[in-house]
Amino acid sequence: MKQGKAYQLIKQFLLHSKNGQQSLSGQLLNIASAGIIGLSTLLAFVSFFLSGGVELGYLFVFTIFTNAIFLYLHKYLFATVEIAPFFVVVNTLFIIPIWYLNGGLIGSTILYFPCILVVGVLVLDYKHHLLFAVFVVSIIIILFCIELAQPTFVIRQEDFAKKMLDLLLFSSVITALLGLTLHRFRKTYDLEKIKQQRTNFSLLKTQERLSKAKLEAEMATQAKSKFLANMSHEIRTPLNGIIGSAELLALTPMNEAQKSYVNTLTISGNHLLSVINDVLDISKIEADRLEIYQNPMHLKQCLEEIKTIVQPSIAAKRGEVKFVCIIDESLPAWVMADEARLKQVLVNLIGNAIKFTKQGFVHLEVTAQTTDNIQQLLFKVTDTGIGIEQHDLQKLFQPFSQVDNDSTRNFGGTGLGLV
Repeated sequence: MKQGKAYQLIKQFLLHSKNGQQSLSGQLLNIASAGIIGLSTLLAFVSFFLSGGVELGYLFVFTIFTNAIFLYLHKYLFATVEIAPFFVVVNTLFIIPIWYLNGGLIGSTILYFPCILVVGVLVLDYKHHLLFAVFVVSIIIILFCIELAQPTFVIRQEDFAKKMLDLLLFSSVITALLGLTLHRFRKTYDLEKIKQQRTNFSLLKTQERLSKAKLEAEMATQAKSKFLANMSHEIRTPLNGIIGSAELLALTPMNEAQKSYVNTLTISGNHLLSVINDVLDISKIEADRLEIYQNPMHLKQCLEEIKTIVQPSIAAKRGEVKFVCIIDESLPAWVMADEARLKQVLVNLIGNAIKFTKQGFVHLEVTAQTTDNIQQLLFKVTDTGIGIEQHDLQKLFQPFSQVDNDSTRNFGGTGLGLV
């Protein structure tokens, strides 16, 4: 139990920083720093008490101190990317004096190069790998050449037993350090691989659900479109009969009031027919690509037809509400517009204004404004109705929504008039 607790403490120390769990390169840097500290401690002990190499022992103590600083800075102050290059360069430069103090080419120091090279590749950014490899190889070549030129610079280990002990300890600790570092790398790699597989599986399941939902939505849309098309067709058939009968009725002898009623019936029927034609074109409406057709339109005639359509609503107010259409005299007689869409919008706006006005007036004012040398018509509907509070304006164009329940009780409706 005590060993397990100690292992957990060491693991917590090496794999976590003050901000939580570190990245893989950060964990490897901590392991490498701790490994070098452990290796240097062991070699310093051997140098001081077994081999008698005091200078080499002090050098290992300095290595311990330096890597302890690196470990502290990395865990508590700097990120891996900032400190890793300094870590590998400084520890590589430590090889130079150790090389000459520990037997040179035939000493144990040569084993240090593959270790520092592997650690550098693991903790450095990939763009620095080649440069670091060239740096390490260059140091080996330079040290070898200097040793050949000045062999007296190298302190040889004359005692065969001490030499073997040095090689045994150095190779054992470096092998353990490399094994621990590569073990952590492989373990983290496997964990990331499993995590990626789970993520891919989750994404695949999500994609399957989305595909299924899309298919169901498309089938529902097709069913709805088919229903609306059939319903619109069924409405068109009797509506055409009504419009045709009204047109035939207009050919018979009638007084002025009867002619007005028949004219209103015909215009309203044609307006309703244009709305049904929009329903038949449901695919464009659902794609939000309802096309506007610009054609020559007689402005005053269009407004007179709108006035005729809303006249029954005005008449139902029994003289309490007056509808007035105000047209700027400077406007041309003919304009380019989509007459059916314009009638649809204005009839809804004016009808809504009449509906919520008990007394007073409803005005339709038509003016022009010029933008970039293009003259545009401006239609403004005003009334003396109940009005809308400022905080209720956001509900104005929401489907199936009215300002308050009192409006529904007093005026009726579904809340679709301005949508």
